[in-house]
Amino acid sequence: MASDTIGRRKNAPKDGKSRVLYLGGLSRQVSNSEIGRGKCTYSACEGEFRFPRAPRLIEYSREIAEATGAYTCVNWRSETRATVKNIVQCAERLVKFTEKIVWPKSSKVKKVQNNTSEPLILIVTDLFKGASMTYTGKSDPARKEAVRILRSKFRAYDSVYQNVGGGNSRRRAILGNATIMAGMEGEGEKAMLLQDLCAAASQVITCTKDNCHDCSRGTDSGFVTGIINSRKHDFGLSTATDKKGGVWSWK
Repeated sequence: MASDTIGRRKNAPKDGKSRVLYLGGLSRQVSNSEIGRGKCTYSACEGEFRFPRAPRLIEYSREIAEATGAYTCVNWRSETRATVKNIVQCAERLVKFTEKIVWPKSSKVKKVQNNTSEPLILIVTDLFKGASMTYTGKSDPARKEAVRILRSKFRAYDSVYQNVGGGNSRRRAILGNATIMAGMEGEGEKAMLLQDLCAAASQVITCTKDNCHDCSRGTDSGFVTGIINSRKHDFGLSTATDKKGGVWSWK
């Protein structure tokens, strides 16, 4: 891939078969749990219809992952679980778990901001402003503090790439530009692209259970199951639980 195309989103395809069709005002008989297991996306649902994920976004995410090199996606869906009272402690809890997975035990001091040996981390969470309507008014200060903890501990120092930390400046720019591009054509496409960028990571830290714990949603969230399913079916990557190169379930 040419260097001048890295981190840049491709133009919409001219082939109508590659476009995404959005349907509104229709009801379905498939349960949320079935959707979470890939019904209608990776296997047919009522009427034998199947709606696969957008190939263009998958291809783009795969190219970004190849250009970036190894990175870890940390996904935290806090809605309906974390509260103003515990969200800061939840952020610290996630950081502690992630550090045990991402950094070797022998590495206790990680202060060098541009150290090329530092792991690259993509933070995908509903805590970022504009990603959720849950955190408004009085709850917003708690959200901001939780985000500050995540960005500080995961070395997301760049004011432009707020959810990418570690690595070196070149790798952060490639992955960071991709996350910025994700918001250019609406919230729906942004969510799908962030899912795919997370799914394409070398490993994922999320919650792999229903009703995970008091800090996070897990596979009861369509966003979480979207990442896991796409990782397995679209990218052909491991979804083994709590295994290196797979999907880690934070506790």
